[in-house]
Amino acid sequence: MRTLRIEEITYKRLTSVLEDVMHYKKKDVNYDDILNELIDVYQENVGGSIGGTVGGG
Repeated sequence: MRTLRIEEITYKRLTSVLEDVMHYKKKDVNYDDILNELIDVYQENVGGSIGGTVGGG
């Protein structure tokens, strides 16, 4: 496990997304789930070009 330091406003925005997803999917999700989903969406939009170099994919 790693620690990620983010700005307060980023934390609030991420928490808002987390709450929206929990409401929309009607199930518990955590910050890992949200971050992974954001990474997936980003990679789909840019063609997955960074996936191999950052351990994603």
